[in-house]
Amino acid sequence: MPDVNDSHTVDSPPAHTLELSQLEQSNPRGWVRVLCFFKSLSHADLERTVEFFRQGLKATSQAIPSLACEIVSFDDGKRPTGKIALKHGDFGSLIVKDLRGTGLDYEELQERNFPQSWLEPAVLCARGVFPKPDEQQPVFIPRLNVIDGGFILTLHCHHSVFDAQGINEVLRVWARNCHHLQDNTVHKCDSLPVGTFDRTAHSTSHKPTARMGLPKHHPELIIAPEPITFGEAAMKGTHRSRVYRVSPEALEQLKLDCGEVENHWTSTNDRVTALIWRSVIRAQIDLDQLANEDILSHHIVNVDLRLRSEPPLSKQYPGCPMNYARAAMGLKDVYQSSSLAPIAIAIREAIEKRNPEYVRSLITLLASVPGYDHVVSASFPNLMATDCLTSTWDKLDIYDLDFGPAIGKIERVRFPTGGLFNGLSMIYPRVTRGEGLGMEIAIGLDKCNFEKLERDPVWCKYAKPTDFVHDLTDLYGNPPPGIDLSANQGILDDSVVAVLAIIATLAVAFRIIYKKRKGDQLQGDDWFILIALLGEYGTAACTLTSNYFGAGRHVWATDTPSLRKMSIRGPRSGDLAPTDPKGLVTTDVLDEEARCDGYLGFSAVIAAIIRLVYMSRMIHETDITWALGPAQIWTSLEPSLGIVSSCLITTFRPIVSGVRTMFGLRDNSKDDGLSDYNRRTIGSMAPCRVPRSKPQGEEDDEEELTPYRNAGKYKASITTGKSQQGVQEALQQDVQQSPLQGGRELLEKRAPSDRIQVETSYVVKNEGW
Repeated sequence: MPDVNDSHTVDSPPAHTLELSQLEQSNPRGWVRVLCFFKSLSHADLERTVEFFRQGLKATSQAIPSLACEIVSFDDGKRPTGKIALKHGDFGSLIVKDLRGTGLDYEELQERNFPQSWLEPAVLCARGVFPKPDEQQPVFIPRLNVIDGGFILTLHCHHSVFDAQGINEVLRVWARNCHHLQDNTVHKCDSLPVGTFDRTAHSTSHKPTARMGLPKHHPELIIAPEPITFGEAAMKGTHRSRVYRVSPEALEQLKLDCGEVENHWTSTNDRVTALIWRSVIRAQIDLDQLANEDILSHHIVNVDLRLRSEPPLSKQYPGCPMNYARAAMGLKDVYQSSSLAPIAIAIREAIEKRNPEYVRSLITLLASVPGYDHVVSASFPNLMATDCLTSTWDKLDIYDLDFGPAIGKIERVRFPTGGLFNGLSMIYPRVTRGEGLGMEIAIGLDKCNFEKLERDPVWCKYAKPTDFVHDLTDLYGNPPPGIDLSANQGILDDSVVAVLAIIATLAVAFRIIYKKRKGDQLQGDDWFILIALLGEYGTAACTLTSNYFGAGRHVWATDTPSLRKMSIRGPRSGDLAPTDPKGLVTTDVLDEEARCDGYLGFSAVIAAIIRLVYMSRMIHETDITWALGPAQIWTSLEPSLGIVSSCLITTFRPIVSGVRTMFGLRDNSKDDGLSDYNRRTIGSMAPCRVPRSKPQGEEDDEEELTPYRNAGKYKASITTGKSQQGVQEALQQDVQQSPLQGGRELLEKRAPSDRIQVETSYVVKNEGW
């Protein structure tokens, strides 16, 4: 499926749908990147499913026009400065990205509970969290990633316009419109009531008084004289997010352990947030190294102000009326607390302060600040240190939204590997069906602090990890300085392995052709060579596959799904099968001065030794995928040499003879080692086989004389007798008269009928003939 960008335009949307409140003007200006997982249904056509998403989005953009807008700067000459506005245009189009065959498999993701460590933003996202300078800022960038067995719908929602509830409303309308396309009984939703967009309570300011609207009334905010930029912690590249599960039983146990203290009620969300606060602080702080033990720790909790305002906003308001409740406790008290109850109470008290009076004071303050980009939460500079931040989606009904029979429901929601924002922990929507019931929590920490978190007995009492495979740098550390991460020796490996497989194939083919032309039948060793050739093909296939998934590249240049799919070298049955060596009785007797050169077979042994050396070194290699390249070559060279060596036993002489004939060297044999008295055999002492011309048990005597012209000698090959047992005993003797006469004398010594066929070669001296 090609990558597709679909576009559409909604003409003249109502002005009230594009307004931004003062609260929304002051929100962080970046994208919330949400990953929604859908499983492919067996009866659904892929192209039609994608079309349902696309057409459903068009109607959704009509209902919520801000989806087709971009963020632009707006200056009306009044304070506060730094205003932004929504400019309607051709935005919010659906991007379709085909990622099938890249290692992302829905069933495997589902089996492993959708691990965030596999969800690389470079693969699944179209934008980063924060916009680059002069980069266009669409409010909404939907991208449908098609993977093996499912879809990952990535939503990039600008945080100035949408909070968690706002994103939920976008998905609700989109699901309804997709369902309508498949079932006419479901009503289309291409418009929303005017009251849904009413944000009057967040746009009407009042004059500050001694009791409200002044900076001193809002210590949770930093109001700076200059625009504020996010600090080093917000951009730190070592931040990671891992998912843990708190089961229904653990939630019940947590409720019992906290209990009610002096009639203070706390919600499940409060108690889980208290667990996060205590555990994260213990993971990222070393109490012994603090210069001031009286320092405060703050935990920020995102609070939806829709129903906490006067007049209240619609619960379905598709915007971002979000605020940060900031609970405070002594850092030492949080760190050493033996009970989560007081921490949960502190969180509940901070949330309860977000009432209509607080909202009125906040809106009044925001109307008088120097600029909207001069305001930020006071805890943001201390995230990943003394302060924490938690956003909760626990009450959202995302998993109940029905996109129709061809699409189904969202199975899981995740954020990419690094999380939503550095220092943020996320409580995902409650899982109420299928496996993994309970509450899922994505903890955001510097990656070096997860080990401390997972050793915390209180945390481990309630939360269990679901993501067991983490970032590559967690496993292998940072790449050495100066390393070229673009280097790839996989192409060389593939070429060498392919050539070796071709050479082995040609050797076997020539062996079989030669034997067929001689009229010989294939014997047991021929079949074993064919089996070995299949093993060579298997080795080559493993090499090509592993190179496709990352072998031959530096380990830091590969991604986790690729490493997950890569098989360094599958076990072959010949490697692991036990052997029972048998003795071999041979009738080949060499002269005292003769010898057998086994260097062809020995070359395969040398290749095996070198391969083992490379494999043993790989155990200690950090950059294992890079070190795998040479090892793969030697792994293929070993069986290839063994196959070629076995084939040359049969084909060496015809090859040499053919080459000599080709170059006219047949009669020039002065240096021909075959004319020496002490003749050598090449690579093996296996006896020659004489083709059977008669049924077994019948006599079949043959006589062959091979002249050796240069030495004045002759070789007489005498074949006498054949049956099932015994061997012909023959003695080498000089023949003084002629080769034929000597041969006849030997032939007179007939073997009895119970002897096996033996070929014996005699060197016959010829003196003066």
